[in-house]
Amino acid sequence: MLTADDVISARFATTRFGPGYDMDDVDDFLDRVATTLRAYAEGDGDGIDVLAVDVSAQRFATTTLREGYAQLEVDDFLDRAETALRALEAAALRGPASA
Repeated sequence: MLTADDVISARFATTRFGPGYDMDDVDDFLDRVATTLRAYAEGDGDGIDVLAVDVSAQRFATTTLREGYAQLEVDDFLDRAETALRALEAAALRGPASA
């Protein structure tokens, strides 16, 4: 399962001459994803800021002729984040396991 630390430590290749994602946009969004994953891990419902549907709907500004993150790498990572959030959301709906 993807953790907040995995998100924080994620690194992506950069591109300068082809299309890429704006690095600040991606970093800011991933900070929100990390905060959400940490909130789930700590049982802090108030810290949940991003839902799986938000990940799939997220669009980033693109870059050309300036440095940006490689789009496919970011998209693949976001797929992992979306999957992790869907699993956490489903578990939250089920509630605590009975003893």
